[in-house]
Amino acid sequence: MHRFRFKNIWLLSHREKKARHVEFHPSRNLLVGRNHTGKTTLIRSLFETLGATPQGKLEQWDENAASLLEFSVDSRSYFALHQDGRRALFDATFNLLISTSKFGDWSRRFCEITDFNLVFSDKKQAEVVPADPACFFAPFYVNQDGSWQAEWNTFSGMKRFNAPFKPILEYFTGICPPEYYSASAEKSQHSKVLEEHRQEYRLLERAIDRFSRSVPLSGPKVDADNFAAEIELLTKEVESNRESRRLFG
Repeated sequence: MHRFRFKNIWLLSHREKKARHVEFHPSRNLLVGRNHTGKTTLIRSLFETLGATPQGKLEQWDENAASLLEFSVDSRSYFALHQDGRRALFDATFNLLISTSKFGDWSRRFCEITDFNLVFSDKKQAEVVPADPACFFAPFYVNQDGSWQAEWNTFSGMKRFNAPFKPILEYFTGICPPEYYSASAEKSQHSKVLEEHRQEYRLLERAIDRFSRSVPLSGPKVDADNFAAEIELLTKEVESNRESRRLFG
């Protein structure tokens, strides 16, 4: 398991005409302050910058605020820049790695640098889909607006996955290797397809049963040998007629 750490965050709000910088200790941090002084906004900004949107609304939240986050994965440092749904990722020397407003592209790049290779079945179990930053941070963040007295649904968008929470916990505790979850998601997908085929088979069985009860079994019989003999006789007659027309036509 890789070591992930927040290092610095810079926030800029044009609406509030304010900016703020916070440097984080590598081991532990404690935020202290009165209500409505920005503690939740600061914490929310950490995850929002990286593509994990916490549930709930903040009265003083500036959705157009710009945030720059420095974080590290093991010994590698990165900078993530976010504003109004567009994100950019830079390495430690500010070389641009990706810039996109498409969440799927950002999510794949984030999972690559963190080596987060957990996968799920989608809600319809129609395909295997990769996890995203919300799944990465889910075990490490308790949202005061949605997690204390409700189901564990800290970040928005996670309900599109089929039963993600148990695999997330198992993944981070190392109970099973990552390959297990890929195989499990594929199994769920194939099981759904198999059940669809079984339903079609049962439907055909009922149709055949109704048909056999409504159509009498007695009726004209066709003998293959007799049928072949009749075809041969008709063929000879046709050839004979052709020959007659050729001689007398």
